[in-house]
Parts: sequence; C-alpha cells; structure tokens
Amino acid sequence: LRDRVNVVADERLADSAAEVSLVAGGATRMARHDILEDSDPASSEARLRAKAATLLGVGPASDLWARVSNLERAGGLVAFAAQIGGARGDAPPI
Repeated sequence: LRDRVNVVADERLADSAAEVSLVAGGATRMARHDILEDSDPASSEARLRAKAATLLGVGPASDLWARVSNLERAGGLVAFAAQIGGARGDAPPI
C-alpha cells in the first residue's frame, strides 16, 4: 500500500488541516478537514482526551487534563511549564 500512497506537504493548508485525494477507477474523491474548525467543544474534548489516553496512557492523560484544566488557579502557563518540565514525580499535586 505504501507504494500507492503519496504524502505531500501543502503550504496552503493550516498545520491543523488535512486534505485527502483518492483516485480510483478514473474518478477522484476529495475530502478536507481542519480540527480547529470543530464548533462543538464537547466533542472536541472527548476526542482530545481519547487521543491523549491513546498516546500517554489513561493515568498520565488524566493528570495532564487536570493540570491544563487548572491552569488559571495553579499559577498560569509558566507554573504549568515548570511542573511538566521537572523530573518525573517532581511535580506538585494538583
């Protein structure tokens, strides 16, 4: 299959967007999606949390979500960066 797939960077697309063209039987089908254009915050949160759990594992993803959700009360982005930049286990509890 990899010999039949061609991936090309396209400067016209935002980093959050993807465009796909499928050519088969003389016909071309196209689709485009930009994850930042999703207008439903609830479905965006669910997809983002599921993706994080897949990449990081359920526990670390839940911890990361809790920390991000608590940014304003926990000192802002600088404090968050300090927490995640420390050695494993050094971050203070939420």
